Amino acid sequence: MLKIVRIEPAKDTKNNGKYRSVWFLDLEENGGSFIPTNTMKMRNIFSKNDDSKGDVLWDLIESGNIKANDLFSGSIIKYETTPYQIGENTVTSLTLVVFKGENGEALADKQLKPNYASVVVDGVIRTDEQRTKPVTT
Repeated sequence: MLKIVRIEPAKDTKNNGKYRSVWFLDLEENGGSFIPTNTMKMRNIFSKNDDSKGDVLWDLIESGNIKANDLFSGSIIKYETTPYQIGENTVTSLTLVVFKGENGEALADKQLKPNYASVVVDGVIRTDEQRTKPVTT
């Protein structure tokens, strides 16, 4: 489960769309209640994109039906990756906010593609066929 910590004001994209930076806190369920994990991550939510959950969250924020301190289904997931460069640093992981029903590995690979990197699970580089099922429940 995710707790929405902060919602930034809307900004313009290069393609005449809008987006908001939304900060999430990861929560663990414990006996029917949720306990913060101290893992916080930001995700940009776009008014128009390929991610239907992102669009749904955009609409909920814009309509005022969801705001800071509300809960939203999903989690913050750290993926091991093939090595890639960010500036002078070699990186071997990627952490993302993944909403319920989204395929987190596919989202990770989409972000990794410009860096020629890929998700690694149990020492194996994942293929498109292995990413057909949503990861987050």
